[in-house]
Amino acid sequence: MAKPLEAKAPKSNGRLKVVFHNTATETGDIFLQLNGVGYQIQREEEVSLPTDVLGVADLSVITMFERDHKGAELSRDIKRFPYSLVG
Repeated sequence: MAKPLEAKAPKSNGRLKVVFHNTATETGDIFLQLNGVGYQIQREEEVSLPTDVLGVADLSVITMFERDHKGAELSRDIKRFPYSLVG
């Protein structure tokens, strides 16, 4: 007889301490959301967040366009919410 399938919550890899930095255009709080749970994060303060939430921050990018010395258009992706790992 086969065992019934059990619903399992996704495993989290723990928490990390980080500091989100101010940028040239943004200095206010950061709001990230994962699976219906919102996180309001202060910049320039040490915070402890689940690694999955940091994954959401890593996927938040801004595409900047510029021209090189020959006039060709270049694009590069920049993190919208830059941060440093504390521990």
